[in-house]
Order: sequence, then C-alpha cells, then structure tokens
Amino acid sequence: TMVEALGALLRVTLSHKETISTIGSELEIVRNYMSIIQVRYDDRIEFRDEVPTALYEQALPQLTLQPLVENAVKHGLSTRSKGGKILVRSWKDKQRLWISVADTGEGMESEKLEAIKRALTEGDEQGTGIGVGNIYRRIHTMYRDGEMFLYSRRGCGTVVQLVFTPEHYKEENSESGK
Repeated sequence: TMVEALGALLRVTLSHKETISTIGSELEIVRNYMSIIQVRYDDRIEFRDEVPTALYEQALPQLTLQPLVENAVKHGLSTRSKGGKILVRSWKDKQRLWISVADTGEGMESEKLEAIKRALTEGDEQGTGIGVGNIYRRIHTMYRDGEMFLYSRRGCGTVVQLVFTPEHYKEENSESGK
C-alpha cells in the first residue's frame, strides 16, 4: 500500500508541468501522501476531507494542499504521542472558493503566529517556510482577490484558509502566462 501510494505521489508530482490543477487532483495527492504518513505514524494521524464532489473540478494552483497537510503533520501532529486529526474542507460562498486545512496539533503561541503572518506579507520565506510562503505568493499573484488566513492556538491546533474567486484568475500574472 505504501509503495503504491508513493509511486502515485511521485507520478503526479513529476508529471505535472502546469501551474494549475484541480481540487480533485490535489486531494488525490494528499490522500497518497496521507497513506504513507499513516503507515509511518501507525495510524495515529487521522485524515478526513469534506469537499463536495461538485467542487473537484475547481481550478487550484498546483501543489497547494499537500504542503499545508505536510506542515500539519510535521509541525502540529508528529510530536504528539496521541497523534491527531487533519481535516480538509472546501465550500463556495457566493462566487468565492474557500479551502480550509485544519489540524488538532500543537498549535502555536500568538507571537509566533503574528511573526509568520508578518513574514508572509513581507515576502520573507525564512520566516514562513518555503511551502507556505510559496502558496501565499501564488494565491495573491494568481487571483485578484486571493487571500490566506492563519489561525492557531497553542495546544488546540492550526487552521489555514485560502479564499479566492476562481473567475478572478489573472492569467497574465501567473507563471504559465509569463
């Protein structure tokens, strides 16, 4: 199971040459990643998604969800002896698409959370990590109304929410439009 999941994960990540994917494709990457993680952590980390299949074809920047889920595992859940849960949700509110990645992990102190938010707005990947900084930059670059919200509380977990209007895709500013 683990080898099959790794093979599928590698196939998808190595074969994608586009900068735009779909929520369905991104969820498939996350499911393969979580298959590996669940073996590694003896099923201590539970993964669930609540994404309506009607949203599976919605466009999303490639490799958006997996780095957020990986951060939840690495920074929130891996050190907890009881493990925890990761929930990926998506919904539409009028024309805006919301995507949420939440974990029941360690969370962080408010000072650290504010430092990460500040580093995101300043473009400081040293203060955010490459994955989150890259996602933040792509959401803001690719969508006129793209936003990222971060919430966290020590001992309770972390939530990352992305919100944008898919129709506000700025092709002229995207990586594929350069």
